[in-house]
Amino acid sequence: MRYLTLLLMFFLSSCSTTVSSIEYFDEVELKNSEFSPSVNEVKFLKYRIIVDKKDTRKYFKDIKNIEIVKYNSRPIDYKIAVKLETKEFKNRTISFGKLIIWNNRMKFTEEIIPIIDGQVQKRELQKFFSQIRGYILEKRENRDGEIIFKINLGKRSGLKTGSTLNIYGYRNRVSHLSENKRLSSYKIGVATVSDIVETDWSWIYLKNSEIAENISKGDRVTIQIKNFGEYLEDGTSLMKNNVDILENSIRF
Repeated sequence: MRYLTLLLMFFLSSCSTTVSSIEYFDEVELKNSEFSPSVNEVKFLKYRIIVDKKDTRKYFKDIKNIEIVKYNSRPIDYKIAVKLETKEFKNRTISFGKLIIWNNRMKFTEEIIPIIDGQVQKRELQKFFSQIRGYILEKRENRDGEIIFKINLGKRSGLKTGSTLNIYGYRNRVSHLSENKRLSSYKIGVATVSDIVETDWSWIYLKNSEIAENISKGDRVTIQIKNFGEYLEDGTSLMKNNVDILENSIRF
């Protein structure tokens, strides 16, 4: 088991990040995505929304991260529409339907939240407008050809050194039947959070540096579910404090 413990410690150390300073990294021009985020999305300000009717406002009564504006206002981040039907059930009228969140900048339906008996799923609505969306902001490269990217996610979003992220881009697809354009996302690659992690931003590096040229400013970044390596990293303190417990707990 001593050999196993040493092997695990070597594995953990080999997965550690090495980017601890951007001193030797020079800024590189980064092309803009066709679907670059708004200032509200990057800096996590209040989202400016418009609603299809006054009665729709009631669903947003307790949500702090939105500002309901008039139709002729600019800019508008989201358009909200509510579609309801009523049914008679056991001498009672029940309304049900959906709340549609339309991304006004990128021109696609981003979320649909069910409405049951006139009540929207408030938790889902709150989650949508309270989440901090991650984006690629900047690119840097050093003399050895190592490339890092700055993103607008940090400790506040639960990131730490070694966290794994997915990078997505958007593109328009044309239907061969209708010739209509339809926006869709696609995965560009996977990145790891470096040693540089601040409250609301951090620097990341790619697991496959060859995809760097495919990344644009404004591409979407999402936090990936923990992999096995990260769980092992979380257990390093346990391994240092009580090796016997770890040896008795791990079985192959």
